[in-house]
Amino acid sequence: MTESYSFYVTAGRGTEIFVEKEIREKLKITSVFKRDGKVFMEVSQEKLKVDQILALKSVERAFIAITDYDNQNFITDKRTFLDKLMNEIITTNNFSKALTVLKQFHLVLTRKKCPHQNEHATENIQPRQSNAESLNKSEKIISEGTDQCGRCMRKREGKAQDEPREIAYFPLEKRKKMESPQGTTSVDFTTAASIQKVSNNGFLNVQPSSETLCTGINPANLNEESRAVIENIKSLSTFRVSVKCSGKVKRWLDLKRLSKDIGWRVSKRTGWIVDLQSPELEVCVHISDANVTAGIPLTRFPLSKREYLVDSGLRAPIAWIMCHLANIKPGEIILDPMCGKATILVEACTEFQASYIGSDCDGDQLAAAIQNVDSLRLLMNNVSLVKSDGLDMPYRDSCVDIVMCDAPFNRNHKTSIAVDEFYFKFIHEIDRVLAPQGRCVLLTKQDLKDLVISIVNGNLSDDSKIRTCRVKAPVHLSVASINYIKLGETHASIIVLNKQ
Repeated sequence: MTESYSFYVTAGRGTEIFVEKEIREKLKITSVFKRDGKVFMEVSQEKLKVDQILALKSVERAFIAITDYDNQNFITDKRTFLDKLMNEIITTNNFSKALTVLKQFHLVLTRKKCPHQNEHATENIQPRQSNAESLNKSEKIISEGTDQCGRCMRKREGKAQDEPREIAYFPLEKRKKMESPQGTTSVDFTTAASIQKVSNNGFLNVQPSSETLCTGINPANLNEESRAVIENIKSLSTFRVSVKCSGKVKRWLDLKRLSKDIGWRVSKRTGWIVDLQSPELEVCVHISDANVTAGIPLTRFPLSKREYLVDSGLRAPIAWIMCHLANIKPGEIILDPMCGKATILVEACTEFQASYIGSDCDGDQLAAAIQNVDSLRLLMNNVSLVKSDGLDMPYRDSCVDIVMCDAPFNRNHKTSIAVDEFYFKFIHEIDRVLAPQGRCVLLTKQDLKDLVISIVNGNLSDDSKIRTCRVKAPVHLSVASINYIKLGETHASIIVLNKQ
């Protein structure tokens, strides 16, 4: 009988369905099921591909499972609960499998600095447009105040074209220095060709004994290999135990003491040394009234922490999910009118061949966006960054295929005008720049979802805050889907709109 290994990944609430879909598509696994905040999978030896698990983009962290069981039958009393917990965690077979898989991951991670880059460079990234093609396509949309770009710029009714907008276009393969009017002072936007890669992402601070890259487990050598792995790791691993608890069972437990008790048993079982400050491994235990799950993270840092993002804004898995909801096709033009640090555009560009434009009215945010774009220079030559107001975009009518945006929640990032009026103007601007059959993917706070839907459907109440804007024609957008997610403690929605 073929041996199988249990893994699980953590995900933001509401994103589990996207994680499950990605696992099924990329790993070709059918034994997948989801639970609040987690997605579990059984992987056979033949299908255990280390690179593919590390390249999952919609997950927060990936774990090799030690145990996962239904806790409802064991919370009748404290002693029954603790006996079951300790027995499950230190089961010999569970730890032997976990240690074997960790060894396989270590062999890969010491050979490969960034688990995502190989995937992007070979599988998902098609040949890019030449610089001339990319520049010509962008010049049709972006105005820099020249005569040629002025023809592409939409004419403002009732406004004199007296001053060109403050727009910065940054060609992406070779950027020229921008000279100041005084003469020699210049600003070079090629600040970082690439970010510093982590030299070793693995937990075990030793080099593998063989240069062979194992991507699976040899069933013929399973028992011997398991014993060898345990012997190898005994002398060189430090660890700590992290326990999270929720529900009524939390009232029984002293989590500090429970962590200490579990740590003592794990140390006795494996020979590992407890190190609370800088452990090489971490045994994570999550206890609820319904379930108990324990596992060891496969990487020191979360997979959601992208190595190619110098300064992240929106969480990368959420940005990736938005990109896939947009259904980006080759050659399309994608706009993020409030791009911030360009997290959404960078995530999209690592997987989809298209032309990308990001704009923001905040110079500091654009400076961070430039760093993020520069960090993927080898993979990206088709992103342009523009300084402009999202409520008054400098783009022609019907000139972009997709708009993706993390719209202000009116909390950390306040709107300059009343939030109702802001969204009314913003959605009308999106409708104006979108081409027919275009799509819009909008992330907003759950409380603002109904406002967005009302604006799209044209059934707003008579609110004085937006009455002055009612002269605008109805938008040509319709709601395709609404996807609830949770960002920390904030409830949010990803709204997908289609243009007729």
